[in-house]
Amino acid sequence: MTTTEIKKLYTKTKKAVEKKTGRKFTWVMNGRQQILGTATVCVATSWDTVKNVEFIRDQIESGKAEKEARRTWRSFKRDADNEAATGGSSWDPTFWRDHLAKMGTEDEYAAKILKREHENLTKAEETLETRGDKANQVKTAHAYARQLIASPEIQNFLEVIGGSATIEDKQEGSGVHTYIRFHYKADDITI
Repeated sequence: MTTTEIKKLYTKTKKAVEKKTGRKFTWVMNGRQQILGTATVCVATSWDTVKNVEFIRDQIESGKAEKEARRTWRSFKRDADNEAATGGSSWDPTFWRDHLAKMGTEDEYAAKILKREHENLTKAEETLETRGDKANQVKTAHAYARQLIASPEIQNFLEVIGGSATIEDKQEGSGVHTYIRFHYKADDITI
Protein backbone atom coordinates (compact mmCIF):
# COMPACT_ATOMS: atom_id res chain seq x y z
CA MET A 1 0.00 0.00 0.00
CA THR A 2 1.12 3.54 -0.65
CA THR A 3 1.37 6.21 2.02
CA THR A 4 -1.69 7.99 0.59
CA GLU A 5 -3.78 4.83 0.77
CA ILE A 6 -2.64 4.17 4.34
CA LYS A 7 -3.43 7.78 5.31
CA LYS A 8 -6.97 7.46 3.87
CA LEU A 9 -7.54 4.19 5.73
CA TYR A 10 -6.10 5.77 8.91
CA THR A 11 -8.61 8.65 8.64
CA LYS A 12 -11.45 6.20 8.02
CA THR A 13 -10.39 4.14 11.06
CA LYS A 14 -10.20 7.30 13.17
CA LYS A 15 -13.78 8.24 12.33
CA ALA A 16 -15.05 4.71 12.98
CA VAL A 17 -13.29 4.42 16.37
CA GLU A 18 -14.43 7.86 17.55
CA LYS A 19 -18.00 7.15 16.46
CA LYS A 20 -18.00 3.79 18.25
CA THR A 21 -16.42 5.06 21.50
CA GLY A 22 -18.04 8.49 21.52
CA ARG A 23 -14.66 10.00 22.49
CA LYS A 24 -12.27 12.24 20.61
CA PHE A 25 -8.61 11.27 20.52
CA THR A 26 -5.54 13.01 19.11
CA TRP A 27 -4.64 11.12 15.93
CA VAL A 28 -1.34 12.08 14.28
CA MET A 29 0.16 10.88 11.02
CA ASN A 30 2.40 13.71 9.85
CA GLY A 31 5.06 13.70 7.15
CA ARG A 32 7.89 12.77 9.49
CA GLN A 33 5.92 9.83 10.87
CA GLN A 34 5.00 8.71 7.35
CA ILE A 35 8.70 8.56 6.43
CA LEU A 36 9.34 6.47 9.56
CA GLY A 37 6.28 4.30 8.88
CA THR A 38 4.43 5.15 12.07
CA ALA A 39 1.27 6.88 13.27
CA THR A 40 0.03 7.65 16.78
CA VAL A 41 -3.15 8.04 18.78
CA CYS A 42 -3.04 9.77 22.17
CA VAL A 43 -5.41 7.70 24.30
CA ALA A 44 -5.12 9.45 27.67
CA THR A 45 -3.16 11.93 29.75
CA SER A 46 -2.48 11.09 33.39
CA TRP A 47 -1.77 13.82 35.94
CA ASP A 48 -0.22 13.74 39.38
CA THR A 49 -3.44 14.40 41.29
CA VAL A 50 -1.77 13.89 44.67
CA LYS A 51 0.71 16.72 44.02
CA ASN A 52 -2.13 18.90 42.72
CA VAL A 53 -4.15 18.44 45.93
CA GLU A 54 -1.07 19.09 48.07
CA PHE A 55 -0.19 22.23 46.10
CA ILE A 56 -3.67 23.76 46.33
CA ARG A 57 -3.94 22.89 50.02
CA ASP A 58 -0.53 24.53 50.64
CA GLN A 59 -1.62 27.66 48.71
CA ILE A 60 -4.69 27.99 50.96
CA GLU A 61 -3.13 27.05 54.32
CA SER A 62 0.02 29.13 53.93
CA GLY A 63 -1.96 32.17 52.79
CA LYS A 64 -0.07 32.36 49.47
CA ALA A 65 -3.30 32.47 47.47
CA GLU A 66 -4.64 35.39 49.46
CA LYS A 67 -1.30 37.26 49.34
CA GLU A 68 -1.14 36.82 45.55
CA ALA A 69 -4.74 38.03 45.17
CA ARG A 70 -3.99 41.15 47.23
CA ARG A 71 -0.77 41.76 45.26
CA THR A 72 -2.72 41.49 41.98
CA TRP A 73 -5.43 43.86 43.23
CA ARG A 74 -2.82 46.44 44.33
CA SER A 75 -1.12 46.20 40.94
CA PHE A 76 -4.42 46.90 39.17
CA LYS A 77 -5.06 49.75 41.64
CA ARG A 78 -1.71 51.33 40.73
CA ASP A 79 -2.56 51.02 37.04
CA ALA A 80 -6.00 52.57 37.64
CA ASP A 81 -4.48 55.46 39.62
CA ASN A 82 -1.89 56.02 36.89
CA GLU A 83 -4.65 55.93 34.28
CA ALA A 84 -6.68 58.51 36.22
CA ALA A 85 -3.64 60.79 36.55
CA THR A 86 -2.66 60.60 32.87
CA GLY A 87 -6.14 60.53 31.34
CA GLY A 88 -5.88 56.90 30.20
CA SER A 89 -4.98 55.49 26.83
CA SER A 90 -6.48 56.58 23.53
CA TRP A 91 -8.09 53.18 22.88
CA ASP A 92 -9.86 52.91 26.27
CA PRO A 93 -9.40 55.80 28.70
CA THR A 94 -11.05 53.97 31.64
CA PHE A 95 -9.91 50.37 31.09
CA TRP A 96 -8.08 49.84 34.42
CA ARG A 97 -10.65 51.76 36.47
CA ASP A 98 -13.47 49.68 34.96
CA HIS A 99 -11.52 46.49 35.56
CA LEU A 100 -10.84 47.44 39.17
CA ALA A 101 -14.52 48.28 39.71
CA LYS A 102 -15.47 44.77 38.53
CA MET A 103 -12.97 43.25 40.96
CA GLY A 104 -14.44 45.07 43.97
CA THR A 105 -12.42 46.06 47.00
CA GLU A 106 -9.15 44.38 47.95
CA ASP A 107 -10.89 42.30 50.64
CA GLU A 108 -13.72 41.28 48.28
CA TYR A 109 -11.26 40.22 45.60
CA ALA A 110 -9.12 38.25 48.08
CA ALA A 111 -12.24 36.50 49.43
CA LYS A 112 -13.34 35.66 45.87
CA ILE A 113 -9.95 34.15 45.05
CA LEU A 114 -9.87 32.20 48.32
CA LYS A 115 -13.35 30.82 47.59
CA ARG A 116 -12.21 29.78 44.11
CA GLU A 117 -9.15 28.03 45.59
CA HIS A 118 -11.38 26.09 48.03
CA GLU A 119 -13.57 25.03 45.06
CA ASN A 120 -10.44 23.96 43.17
CA LEU A 121 -9.31 21.93 46.19
CA THR A 122 -12.69 20.18 46.37
CA LYS A 123 -12.55 19.35 42.64
CA ALA A 124 -8.95 18.11 42.92
CA GLU A 125 -9.84 15.86 45.88
CA GLU A 126 -12.82 14.46 43.94
CA THR A 127 -10.57 13.80 40.93
CA LEU A 128 -8.04 12.03 43.16
CA GLU A 129 -10.82 9.92 44.65
CA THR A 130 -12.36 8.95 41.28
CA ARG A 131 -9.26 8.64 39.06
CA GLY A 132 -6.64 7.71 41.65
CA ASP A 133 -2.98 8.69 41.61
CA LYS A 134 -0.86 8.99 38.47
CA ALA A 135 0.28 5.34 38.51
CA ASN A 136 -3.33 4.15 38.68
CA GLN A 137 -4.32 6.52 35.84
CA VAL A 138 -1.49 5.19 33.64
CA LYS A 139 -2.55 1.61 34.41
CA THR A 140 -6.15 2.45 33.43
CA ALA A 141 -4.94 4.20 30.24
CA HIS A 142 -2.92 1.10 29.25
CA ALA A 143 -5.96 -1.13 29.78
CA TYR A 144 -8.06 1.22 27.63
CA ALA A 145 -5.36 1.29 24.93
CA ARG A 146 -5.26 -2.53 24.85
CA GLN A 147 -9.05 -2.53 24.55
CA LEU A 148 -8.85 -0.11 21.61
CA ILE A 149 -6.17 -2.16 19.88
CA ALA A 150 -8.39 -5.22 20.20
CA SER A 151 -11.37 -3.39 18.63
CA PRO A 152 -12.43 -4.67 15.19
CA GLU A 153 -11.80 -1.27 13.54
CA ILE A 154 -8.15 -1.12 14.57
CA GLN A 155 -7.58 -4.85 13.99
CA ASN A 156 -8.93 -4.42 10.46
CA PHE A 157 -6.66 -1.38 9.91
CA LEU A 158 -3.60 -3.32 11.09
CA GLU A 159 -4.49 -6.35 9.00
CA VAL A 160 -4.96 -4.31 5.79
CA ILE A 161 -1.71 -2.34 6.18
CA GLY A 162 0.22 -5.33 7.49
CA GLY A 163 1.26 -3.40 10.57
CA SER A 164 1.49 -3.73 14.32
CA ALA A 165 0.61 -1.58 17.33
CA THR A 166 2.48 -0.81 20.53
CA ILE A 167 1.57 1.15 23.65
CA GLU A 168 3.95 3.95 24.67
CA ASP A 169 4.11 6.51 27.46
CA LYS A 170 5.64 9.95 27.11
CA GLN A 171 6.41 12.13 30.14
CA GLU A 172 5.64 15.78 29.43
CA GLY A 173 5.77 18.21 32.34
CA SER A 174 3.78 16.69 35.19
CA GLY A 175 1.62 14.61 32.85
CA VAL A 176 2.09 11.25 31.19
CA HIS A 177 0.60 10.81 27.72
CA THR A 178 -0.34 7.26 26.76
CA TYR A 179 -0.13 6.56 23.01
CA ILE A 180 -0.90 3.75 20.64
CA ARG A 181 1.81 3.73 17.97
CA PHE A 182 1.11 1.98 14.69
CA HIS A 183 4.07 0.60 12.72
CA TYR A 184 3.76 -0.18 9.01
CA LYS A 185 5.76 -0.43 5.80
CA ALA A 186 4.53 1.71 2.88
CA ASP A 187 5.43 0.65 -0.66
CA ASP A 188 6.36 4.17 -1.78
CA ILE A 189 8.71 5.03 1.13
CA THR A 190 12.28 3.77 1.18
CA ILE A 191 14.76 4.71 3.86
